[in-house]
Amino acid sequence: MVRAYFRQSDLHTLRSGWGATDYPCVVGHEIVGRAVRVGKDVKRDIKVGDIVGVGAQSNSCLRPDCEACSDGYENHCPRGTDTYNGKYPDGSKSYGGYADTSRVPGHFVFKIPSAIAPEEAASMMCAGVTLYNVSLLVALV
Repeated sequence: MVRAYFRQSDLHTLRSGWGATDYPCVVGHEIVGRAVRVGKDVKRDIKVGDIVGVGAQSNSCLRPDCEACSDGYENHCPRGTDTYNGKYPDGSKSYGGYADTSRVPGHFVFKIPSAIAPEEAASMMCAGVTLYNVSLLVALV
């Protein structure tokens, strides 16, 4: 991890403020780090050593029968996995940016351009998702 921010949502999760937390829990979203492993099925142009970012969500079902995923709004998937305190479909836990490593499917990893400093990019990993949600609301109006 190169950069992650500690936000109010992290504190709420650690205190079980939004429901039961599945301890042990390692928080930290708005993650920017270096790719240390890239699976053979990753379709994005990400290589080992690249600086990459991950937002507050790190998975969705991506099934064609899922209305949100099939419409391109994976962040609204009812089967999504949060970057921390979540479970992947195989039952393994998701750990946030303060963990030694964070496993994230390639679909939810974004290559950070070299012109953007990691500390600037990290805050966009959450704010960008927020703006993405706003664009959905505007599109529906």
